[in-house]
Amino acid sequence: MRKGHWESYALIDGLPAVDVFAILEDREGYLWFGTEGGGVSRYDGESFVTLTTENGLADNSVTSILEESLLKNVNPYSIEVYNHQNPLITSSKL
Repeated sequence: MRKGHWESYALIDGLPAVDVFAILEDREGYLWFGTEGGGVSRYDGESFVTLTTENGLADNSVTSILEESLLKNVNPYSIEVYNHQNPLITSSKL
């Protein structure tokens, strides 16, 4: 990932869905993509790692991503927290 350079990602690159609702670059430089129906994906510049309901997300539609001390996903169903040090999703239903 270079500054001032546009890059496109598609399903063939490992992005889990074509509709992306949220993008965040975290403090460690990872790009996070919240998708419609595909969960959330982390891109490290080489490949995607995707987290879905199978990993603990309440819903695979991720409409926003926030970074505080931990990465947070807020959707109409729950607030979810992902801990970088311990890759675990903690979900609280709303």
